[in-house]
Amino acid sequence: MRNNITIHGQSMYPTTAPARMIAIRARLVQLDEFHLSEFALANITDAVDHAAANAGPFRLTILNPQQ
Repeated sequence: MRNNITIHGQSMYPTTAPARMIAIRARLVQLDEFHLSEFALANITDAVDHAAANAGPFRLTILNPQQ
């Protein structure tokens, strides 16, 4: 503390995140288990509906602005 100023912060990621990212980079995590559904940005309503109906572990709905 300096001049009676205190800064409080919070990490965006848990302390285990670096080890998990290393495991992904080292290909220790099977990414084939993820199911991706991709939608164009123009179809955002369809993407939200799909994400709500198909939520679950390893199920991702992605918006692609370049599609």
